[in-house]
Amino acid sequence: MAIFDVKFYDADPSGILSRSVGATVTWSGPATPAGAATITDNESGVGGQTLDDDSAGREAATASVTVNGLTSTNSTVDAELVWTLRDTVTGQQFQVAQFQVENGGASGYYTLSEMPLVAGRDYEVMAYDSNPNASSGDIAFSYADYVESDGVVAGSSGDDIIDAGYTGDPENDLVDDGVGTGGAGMGDTIDAGAGDDTVAAGAGADTVYGGAGRDTIDGGAGDDTIYGDAPAATAQSEDLNWAAEGNDGTSVAGGFTQSTGQMNVSVSTASDGNNSPTFQVETSDTAYVASGESFDPNSNLYLYGAGDAATSTTTLDFSAAAGSGLSDAVENVQFRINDIDSYARNHQDIVTVRAYGADGKPIAVSIAPSGGDTVSGDTASGYTITADSSYDDPDSASGSALISIAGPVARIEIAYRNGITPSGGNAGTHAIWVSDVEFQTMPASGDDDIIDGGTGDDTIFAGDGSDTITFQDGFGSDTVAGGEGGTDYDTLDFSALGAPVSGSYGGDEAGTLGDGTNSVSFSEIEHLVLTDLDDTVDASADSAGVDIDAGAGADVISGGSGDDVIDGDAGDDTIAGGTGADIVDGGTGDDTIHVAEGDSATGGDGDDTFTLTDLDEAGSAGITITGGEGAETAGDTLDFQGLIGFKDITYTNTDDASGGLSGFASLADGSVVNFSEIETIIICFAAGTHILTPRGERPVESLRPGDLVITADSGLQRVRWTGRREVPAQGNLAPVRIRQGVLGNTRDLIVSPQHRMLCTGHRAELLFSQNEVLVPALHLVDGKDVLREAGGTVTYVHILFDRHEVVFAEGVASESFHPGHMGLEGIADPAREELFAVFPELRSNIGSYGPTSRLVLRKHEALALRAA
Repeated sequence: MAIFDVKFYDADPSGILSRSVGATVTWSGPATPAGAATITDNESGVGGQTLDDDSAGREAATASVTVNGLTSTNSTVDAELVWTLRDTVTGQQFQVAQFQVENGGASGYYTLSEMPLVAGRDYEVMAYDSNPNASSGDIAFSYADYVESDGVVAGSSGDDIIDAGYTGDPENDLVDDGVGTGGAGMGDTIDAGAGDDTVAAGAGADTVYGGAGRDTIDGGAGDDTIYGDAPAATAQSEDLNWAAEGNDGTSVAGGFTQSTGQMNVSVSTASDGNNSPTFQVETSDTAYVASGESFDPNSNLYLYGAGDAATSTTTLDFSAAAGSGLSDAVENVQFRINDIDSYARNHQDIVTVRAYGADGKPIAVSIAPSGGDTVSGDTASGYTITADSSYDDPDSASGSALISIAGPVARIEIAYRNGITPSGGNAGTHAIWVSDVEFQTMPASGDDDIIDGGTGDDTIFAGDGSDTITFQDGFGSDTVAGGEGGTDYDTLDFSALGAPVSGSYGGDEAGTLGDGTNSVSFSEIEHLVLTDLDDTVDASADSAGVDIDAGAGADVISGGSGDDVIDGDAGDDTIAGGTGADIVDGGTGDDTIHVAEGDSATGGDGDDTFTLTDLDEAGSAGITITGGEGAETAGDTLDFQGLIGFKDITYTNTDDASGGLSGFASLADGSVVNFSEIETIIICFAAGTHILTPRGERPVESLRPGDLVITADSGLQRVRWTGRREVPAQGNLAPVRIRQGVLGNTRDLIVSPQHRMLCTGHRAELLFSQNEVLVPALHLVDGKDVLREAGGTVTYVHILFDRHEVVFAEGVASESFHPGHMGLEGIADPAREELFAVFPELRSNIGSYGPTSRLVLRKHEALALRAA
């Protein structure tokens, strides 16, 4: 007698299916089963495994039936008619029966199918029988072939390819078969399971679980939700319960698989010798349980043998339930073995316990005897407990041992043997009791998945491991969480896009990037791969450290406060690492790299510019700069931005034609800058001086005619002309450095020797009857706070207004350009012609521009002012 649970459709198939073999019919019945039946089939042999006709096949089945609120109890049921159908989409063949319920409120004719029927699907009639008799070989409904859809396309534990052609799901669920969610029925739930799977979810709003293994997932069209691993799981305590397998004395020699909740434990047995072993459930005897333990004393596995030497091996294999998100290994395993004893000339119990991890390698086992039994062995060969000379009972502590396995463990073997050869007429009978096996489940650790959400607005949870999420044109509005478990190095890869990406970070490993039409909000992402176009990423809000491969194109990348790794690749990139110990590689192209304390920067091929930046970082971490020697025209430039003078540099190579300049210099905070493969070193441009404007302070070299500047006398004034000239910083052209704070300046100020600074106070009033006077920087040199700096080159930048003005440079009052005789002599011919075009009267009359805004002191007057 066998009992089976089935579901059926509330429709008579005789009015839907054709009785002509070869005909194609469309299933127009219900889309889902509405009835349920528990069938007790009282036949033996093949008749007990099938449902056929009660007359031709002598079917003797009864059932309790429920359908649409109607019930029948212990009604006679049979299969009056049977068809063999072929699914024209999947090609699968299966049997469909006219299921007759003969008695009770649910009596009637229904459709019972071995496979789920799809509404609107075409089926070909391959065979038909109006009086099926399974014993005679007629087609019949088979309980063994009956599958009930769970709505999940499940993969195996191997390396599956799950797409629209996949037919490996145990319940016949398919991808894009029209029976899923959504208007077109294309929304599938896919659980790829273990193994390195490849999943193409296709159309519809799909939910995909990659499961364990290194999976490749393509969500396809639709608003998908993708998990790189299995659903998040929580560890819990479970146990293998022997009493659940049957009443006292039930044999389990054939093995079984027990679901303990979220785990499946498969038990198998083997006879290792000639001792006629017994494996059975024992619930009548009471076994020993120590104080504080939770083992059921009346739920045990009874292992018995009669003879000498090896008796049996019992094996436990652990595997996680599909979709549980758990590892196939468990931890903190405990169980007891009882009645380990001896009896003279009959037996000596010897039990060896071996445990293996998921990789098949042996792991440690702990055996703690409660009595005088001895333990030996090691991880490789197993751990063995050998009975002492006492004869014990199952409930005696002296014959008990607690087995503990920390794990993770995927397999346990219990090998049992008799340690002596029976004599004196003894049969060598021996037995032990094994308690329920308690353990804790473990969430699965993720592997390195590749996920492409496809088009549509997708939500992607990559899970543990180093995952890569790729994007294609039209990827939609996506949300991605990289996951933080495992090796945790998750990547967003935009390299396939046909438009540049831009965006910013809002915090650690999180931000938003897009191509102007599509966007992705991301979190828990460690690595970005950008496009080969002109990308822009601002990671200044990140403190964890970013890793960005910018790809080709003229990219603009700003790092954060962590230790960033930025690769500009090809193109003329602009890169600022920010604070932290950053590693920057400009790649090919003429790159601009802003370098700060702790950074290591390489320019790569091209004419690169390294700009040293003081970000007020604590400490004095060193800086390493390598210009690169490939594909150069003018060579690489290192701009110290006035943080040192030429005298502070120690050169190890001074020939820029032979590997470039190399050397080192110490900054004021103690940081040492090591540089190599540099062709030009700039201590300070007068370019770089900050001028006060309505938009804040701006580098003087950025000002253009028409820009507004704040002046002391005339308020906002427009720049009429700008000029610049690069000259050797030698002799009378060597610049003057005015240290921070000497004149109230907020930074060191670099000016030309004849550039005039505004000096104020009672001393000027006393000596020159003027409260404010202009003094050439050269006359302020004291060798300490104001000094000349020679070496290299310097670029002087001039700004001219309609009249001579006092402007604010680095926070201190200073003059604008005045085109007197000395001023015009310092301008290159082309620039002078530009000036004459703006002020043509200057060509014939230099004095036409007007006087200086303040009295200009001569050298002796300046010395008197300083001495006063």
